[in-house]
Amino acid sequence: MDFKGFYRKNYKKLVLVPAVMFLISLAVIYAKYQATGDFVSKDVDFQGGTALTLQWDQFVDRLKLEREVSKNAGGDVSVSVATDYAGKVTEIVFEAGKDMESEKLKSAVAGTMGVELTDDNSSIKSTGPAMGASFLASAQKVMIAAFILTSSVAFLIFRVPEVSAAIFLCSLMNVVGAIGGMNLLGIQLNAGSLAALLMFIGGSIDDNILIVTRALERKTGVIDHAFLAFNTGMVMFTTKFLAFAGLRFLTTIPIFVDFASVLMIGSIVDLINTWLQNTGMVLWYVERKEGKAAL
Repeated sequence: MDFKGFYRKNYKKLVLVPAVMFLISLAVIYAKYQATGDFVSKDVDFQGGTALTLQWDQFVDRLKLEREVSKNAGGDVSVSVATDYAGKVTEIVFEAGKDMESEKLKSAVAGTMGVELTDDNSSIKSTGPAMGASFLASAQKVMIAAFILTSSVAFLIFRVPEVSAAIFLCSLMNVVGAIGGMNLLGIQLNAGSLAALLMFIGGSIDDNILIVTRALERKTGVIDHAFLAFNTGMVMFTTKFLAFAGLRFLTTIPIFVDFASVLMIGSIVDLINTWLQNTGMVLWYVERKEGKAAL
């Protein structure tokens, strides 16, 4: 049996695939919450704390350095290393939580690295807990507003509650899946990863609208037209994924690395949710309205 025939016969069952993926993502997020009290790790901008950037031009073992600085500081310190296109280290970023004083972090870094920290070779910024909480609250409001606005647009376009619900659910599952992937890969919530999550809410409806338009404009052969949309969608996915991968592996700036990484994770999640969950729900609606012969 060809794939199209298999899909025609089993599209309702295939909806279970993204549903299981969604539940796994929720389980990963819940496990993270149980272990740390947060649904996702946050950088100093969102949780408060201190970030010290040191200009450096020698190779470092990131994990070993992280352990040594944390030991000398008497608390957890995360370390990220930026490199140039040739793989040479250019700077090291040390991040400590809100409970550690900036002077204590500076002393630990200076002692571990064996250098004197000056304005020429380092910089430091601190974010208070209240400010971090304010940033996080603003980010949450923006995400909620984005969900509401995209769902409203979908409803205004199609005027079909079932279809609008399918598009909203797909966007929600994309974001949850991306956050689950962030937790598995140890990616923090920062300005870059937040921007990527917001892109999914709006950007993920492109393929969904394409599918719905193709499906609702026909009374027969709906799956055939959905597969025409699939060909277009795969071209869009491949183009986006390669662009994100290029940014991920060619950039050396940590915030851009996180931005591109989350986009790559989300693109894969969106591909599965769009063509199995959203398409399946739209076809289910068409079958109930027009009859099985319409498929």
